[in-house]
Amino acid sequence: MTHEEKLKAARKLTRAMSEAELLKAGYINLSEGNAKYKNTDSVRYLIFNIPAIYTCPYACPHCKKSCYAKKSERYFTTVLSRMRNFQITLSDNFVDLMIKTIEYHLNRKCFKGKKCIFRIHESGDFYNQEYTDKWLKIIDHFKNDNRIVFGAYTKSSPYFITAGYYHNMYKQFTLNGSVWTDTRPDRIKEYSIMDLPIYTALTKNELSELKKHRPVFTCKCNGCGSKCVACFTNSDKYNYKAVVIH
Repeated sequence: MTHEEKLKAARKLTRAMSEAELLKAGYINLSEGNAKYKNTDSVRYLIFNIPAIYTCPYACPHCKKSCYAKKSERYFTTVLSRMRNFQITLSDNFVDLMIKTIEYHLNRKCFKGKKCIFRIHESGDFYNQEYTDKWLKIIDHFKNDNRIVFGAYTKSSPYFITAGYYHNMYKQFTLNGSVWTDTRPDRIKEYSIMDLPIYTALTKNELSELKKHRPVFTCKCNGCGSKCVACFTNSDKYNYKAVVIH
């Protein structure tokens, strides 16, 4: 079954489900860390995913071809889980449901006394204006809650511009503009308008060349959010982040 066929099958299954059915068995589904985001004595992770590429309206050809999140969707169960989440985002109750889900996790014993790092979209992106606005309402709800910070990488800059978003609008939310070698110039200009920090992936040679022209923080992808806070901190030190393609 191709990726497109899996998406189609998952969409058919989830569209027939009621909101109550979608929320059964632990949905809204939040992952608690992965190979890169590892829980520690001081940090706990929550990750919200929706289908890769299917929900990425501004994905560039390079991004679609090399999409890491798409690789994990070789398993239909992963596709189905992400499609269930996507269907819930369409609900008028999504904001309230997500706030209640996050608060439930923050009050769990294993989260007590620890910083919660919430990654919006290890897979997927902000797919339209309404969905983007919903997430800004969720983030705004937690703006005075020191227990949690949010982080996301996006190519959907037009939706944030329309929403009036600007870098450091919320101290606990870091929005990174995602750049590949074929990212359109107007997308990069939009990141600049909002003063977004940049996150890119380059070969070793490309990274060496870039460092000749500007300061670059090299991400090691090790201890994200605990040992390294580059992607979850609104600091000038991390205005341009790059990882070596691996």
